[in-house]
Amino acid sequence: MSATWWAAIGIAFGGLYTVSSVGLTGGPNHGEHPYITTIVHMIVFFFYGKHWPVLSRELYWGGLVIALLLSIGALCAVGEQNKRRRIAFRIPLALLYAGFMVILFRKP
Repeated sequence: MSATWWAAIGIAFGGLYTVSSVGLTGGPNHGEHPYITTIVHMIVFFFYGKHWPVLSRELYWGGLVIALLLSIGALCAVGEQNKRRRIAFRIPLALLYAGFMVILFRKP
């Protein structure tokens, strides 16, 4: 299996986990999962995205920065009873992860 497919699997699982964990809390977990997943994603991309074309790399970094800001906002939505506020973070995060897949395979 190529590195691109392994990255696609990681992005898909990371994206699903990030989007599904927005607004959840309980036990020692206090809603920081989207934030931690984004930080790990940034670290991995820092090491493995160096060989990408410049435009693709900059688009991906831009998406990661936006995902980081959204995940910080999602920390504020922990335990939020208003589902619309949680959805306001879930939809953009899901679209960003879909965009990461497009950039991964197309590399503009």
